[in-house]
Amino acid sequence: MGGEIGAHSLPAYVYTNLNGVEEFLGYYSETKLDFDVISADLSNPDFVGKLHPELHTQLLTNAMREAKILTTLHKCNVDIQGFIVKNNTDSLASIQSLIDKNEALNQQLKDELNQRLGISEINWLQNQLGADSLLRTIITKDLTQNIADKDNAAANSDDPPEHPPVFKVSRWLDAEAKCIAIEKHMGNTASDVSLKNLGYSVESYTPEHKRRYIKVITVQQDYAFSLTSREYTTASQHGDDYYICLLYQTKHELKARYIQNPLKNAEFEKIIKQWEWACTKATSTSYSFDLEN
Repeated sequence: MGGEIGAHSLPAYVYTNLNGVEEFLGYYSETKLDFDVISADLSNPDFVGKLHPELHTQLLTNAMREAKILTTLHKCNVDIQGFIVKNNTDSLASIQSLIDKNEALNQQLKDELNQRLGISEINWLQNQLGADSLLRTIITKDLTQNIADKDNAAANSDDPPEHPPVFKVSRWLDAEAKCIAIEKHMGNTASDVSLKNLGYSVESYTPEHKRRYIKVITVQQDYAFSLTSREYTTASQHGDDYYICLLYQTKHELKARYIQNPLKNAEFEKIIKQWEWACTKATSTSYSFDLEN
């Protein structure tokens, strides 16, 4: 293949002589190519010009997906504007050049990327580039904006909150214990089952004896999170009875956001390396509680 990718890959004869080697490496390799390595080659016109169109599209798709994960989950700064693509006249140019010159992406490449990238990925990509129609126009809001809109609406409303913060949660409890305290405040009976590897952390029963399966996750301010394959499968099995409880703690306050039936009310994208599902958008119910020392 050449380029930086070739320097970090196995010899070419391995891929041509061993069937299924790429799938095998995808499952069992302990390392993967850094984004910087792939980005360097995708930003090199000489390298891109020698690539088969299918391989170029595959590399672009994987790199764009990885860039979204790096920025969303890990707050990294990545540069995708320099990626080399074909324009509508089949000439090679950087993505930024296409935007600056108001040129269209090669139609075949555009169609392929539209098919391979998810809606949230396309929306993120076009927001990053400031180009609403580079691939296709999609009007959606990310998780953080949705949460902010709901919080602002609640703050400006004259109606009393559905669940006023009438009790305090100790800051020194672990995540599961905090969730159990919240569940008990709701009138439920809850217990910590996180050590049983069931695909959820807390098991709770309502006064009507309805069971709630709750996965508790401590998050940062952007509320980004991911699920393991086991948790994802368990969520699919329990449907509306499965909840994600996202806990975000500041110096004085604990915020809890419950996502019921996350496979229905959240958007996920599979991360091949760790076999997790990363949430990029969700509908949730928010609670705020004072913290006590």
